[in-house]
Order: sequence, then structure tokens, then C-alpha cells
Amino acid sequence: MKKRFFLLFLSLFIWGTQGFSQHGLQFNFDDFFNEHLTQNERTELLQGKVLVKNAKNFSNISIKNVNSQSAILISKIKDLRPNYLAEIIKIVPINSVNSKGKSNADNLIKSLDEILCDIPSYKGIPYYSERNDRWVDLYSEASIISKSEKTAALSSTKVIKAQLFMKPFGDILSQIDIQEDANFLFYENSNLSPIKYDGVTCVKNGNMKSYIFVFKTQNYFVLYGIGGVNAPKIPFLAKRIELSFMNRIKTFCNFVFDRLK
Repeated sequence: MKKRFFLLFLSLFIWGTQGFSQHGLQFNFDDFFNEHLTQNERTELLQGKVLVKNAKNFSNISIKNVNSQSAILISKIKDLRPNYLAEIIKIVPINSVNSKGKSNADNLIKSLDEILCDIPSYKGIPYYSERNDRWVDLYSEASIISKSEKTAALSSTKVIKAQLFMKPFGDILSQIDIQEDANFLFYENSNLSPIKYDGVTCVKNGNMKSYIFVFKTQNYFVLYGIGGVNAPKIPFLAKRIELSFMNRIKTFCNFVFDRLK
């Protein structure tokens, strides 16, 4: 009897954490994520937490091919062949309201587009350097070099070239592409110039990319960030680079997600 009760409790727990949140809204993780997203991680997401995952390489990513945008995203990450890879995930109930009293149903994608296009606001994002045990700027300088936009009836595509200064790597020329409509947003940031450390190239052109992909389900927005670097793994520096990269991806995505509140 006790064994049967335990099995019933366990099955109800697993079903509940996969399908529902504290808001009573249905969310089926298996529709959007694979087995690399653990049960504990699913529970954390339903509690409203931002999840940070060290995926390490392409074979460990957790998002499924659910639509044309996710197919493009997965293909781009695969082609990058990253040695360092991090995922950031958050789910937001569509019927919730932010701190300004606005409904996420009407406001989230538009607000996210405005945040990501505001390149000068990247300057001064606080970043905690674990190695140096102090707070520094993620980007010390951030400016727009050029910007173009194409709009259709319900969608838009923007291409921004930006100059970002990141210690200790110096100036980084980046291209930022943003596509959005009422149901999704796709952000891509790629380095157009080599990334150097002490004058030595450590990341070649186009080998550091970050993405933010937001899409609508029936009751939720899924906010999925992923960043990867194709760079040599130097044994005595690998852990330091991995930690630094993970923290930088986490810092930027948290900056964006926090501004949605």
C-alpha cells in the first residue's frame, strides 16, 4: 500500500511540474525542450527563476526544433561548433503584468525589441569578475555605427553595427540582427572583428555569437538565450575562460530580462 501511494505521489509530482505552474497555467516542457532540461530545472523555471546552463557543446543544448526560427537557431549553433556554450532560459506567463502595470501579452516582445536596440544602454552593465573578486563594467563603451530597418505589416528586421569595448579584450565590432513580430523575437550578436587578449587573437571573426529567441505558446512566453564561442581550449586557461564566458552571457541576459519587469 505504501509503495503504491509513493508511486502515485511521484507520478503526480512529475506530471504537475511538467505541465503546470503556480499560476495554474498549462506548460508542457516536452513540446519545446528535450531530455537535457532536467526535472529540477523544469521545476525552477515554473517557479519563475532564470535558469543558467553550462551546455559546453552543441550536443547538450536543450531546445527542440519547434518552428522555423528555432530551426535556424539550432543550425547556426551547430555550424559555429562552439567549445564554450551557455544557455539561459526563463518562462513568463502571458497573463501576468510587469511592475509598470502593463500586460505581458501586449508588451513583452515590443519591450524586448526596444531594450536590445538601445545599444548605448549596454554601457556600464555591472559584471562581477570572480577571478578579481570585484564588480566591473561588462561593456565600458557601447555605440551604434550604423542601423537599418525593414518593416512589413506586422514584422520588422533590423541590422545594427555596434562598437563595444570589453576589458580585457578591447574594442569589438559587432553585428546585431533582430527580427520580430507579434509572436516571436530573434536576436543575433556576432563579432565582426577578432577578439584579442594581450595582442593575441583568441577568437576569430564570426566565432563568438549570442542569441536571444523569444516565442509565444498558448499561456507563456519562452525566453531562450544561448551564447557560444569557437576558440582553442588551452588546458591551463580553459576553466578560467569558461567561467568568464558563462558569467558574461548570464550577466547580459539577466540585464535584458530584468528590464522587462
